Amino acid sequence: MTEKLNEQTETLVEEVAEVQVAEDVEVETAVADGAETSSDNKGKFSFGKLSKKKIRIPTRKLCGMAVLAALAVTLACTVHIPYFAAPFLEYSPSDVPILIASFMYGPVAGILITVIVSLIQGFTVSASSGLIGIAMNLLSTGVFVLSAGLVYKFKHNLKGALIGLLTGFLSGVVTMLLWNILFTPIFMGVERSVVLTMLPTTILPFNVLKYAGNAGLTFVLYKATGKLFKLAFSKVPDMTVDDGEIEGEHISRSLKDTEALAKRIADTLTGGEVIILSGDLGAGKTTFTKGLAKALGVESEVTSPTFTIMNVYEEGRLKLNHLDMYRIEHEDDLYELGVEDAIGGDTVTVIEWNKLTSLGDKVIYIDVTVDKKNRKFNVRYENTCS
Repeated sequence: MTEKLNEQTETLVEEVAEVQVAEDVEVETAVADGAETSSDNKGKFSFGKLSKKKIRIPTRKLCGMAVLAALAVTLACTVHIPYFAAPFLEYSPSDVPILIASFMYGPVAGILITVIVSLIQGFTVSASSGLIGIAMNLLSTGVFVLSAGLVYKFKHNLKGALIGLLTGFLSGVVTMLLWNILFTPIFMGVERSVVLTMLPTTILPFNVLKYAGNAGLTFVLYKATGKLFKLAFSKVPDMTVDDGEIEGEHISRSLKDTEALAKRIADTLTGGEVIILSGDLGAGKTTFTKGLAKALGVESEVTSPTFTIMNVYEEGRLKLNHLDMYRIEHEDDLYELGVEDAIGGDTVTVIEWNKLTSLGDKVIYIDVTVDKKNRKFNVRYENTCS
């Protein structure tokens, strides 16, 4: 009972220290945007290394988008099911991978894939339709993808998925009815009255079946696809930055800043790294580790291993070992616990109060200090293997 209380007390001290630093910020908005404050020039903000993160698509996200785009193109070029009431209308499930991409990676990703698939389809299997065909594909898919993706982005749960798909279904049906009224007469070279007579018997039922089918398949396949991609790309590092962009001093003035730094470091990890955290009690070492674990995909609660010596988290992109050696008196005690064997491979090891002398060849030193209103993280990579 006493050990548990002490452990909770230590974690609480760190969190209170983090909050205290955050409360002292005079220009909170600038900090939230990634600005860093010079301790020598109070109140003036400069954008240091942490704020220079290049805008790139994370590797795992890019892999997933590429696979879904390729699948959408393949379906668009190979699967065409004639509508029984009007053979000139054909259904293709090519929108399903695009909708899944919109749910997994956001509506912008969905629209990007829509443009790619529409252009490829427009210059290959639908080349006879010309620019009107490309515009029609962009509109029919884009409206569904954008509306469904936006709803799900802001309501990221089962209910949000259902509402998003329903919104996309209604938006798509209404949009295509208006499209057919305005442009089909020009495209097919017929009177508008002919198209209007086809609306209730042919065009409307076809679009209802098309969007309902795409919505239903997306709802069934989305979660399974996400799990499959997580497994397939679990070993792919999210290389949005490189080591050189992170080395040096970073100033954190909020929990959000600390998590952002941890995320950037996590994106460079490939397995086998040992991260040495040093700093006084309450400096923010455990808070940093929580941010690192979150960035690696650890979903379970991360707690301080003060009394357990080592906590292991295996559900993330890389296995994570979190060690606290404060209570260890001799390095030999660590070997008896099997700590040396736990380091390396597909594992990232975070160590507080380090007592080990042999750390391997991929070591990241992070020294955490608290100076008045600032929490400083000094990051140094040593002998990192590329």
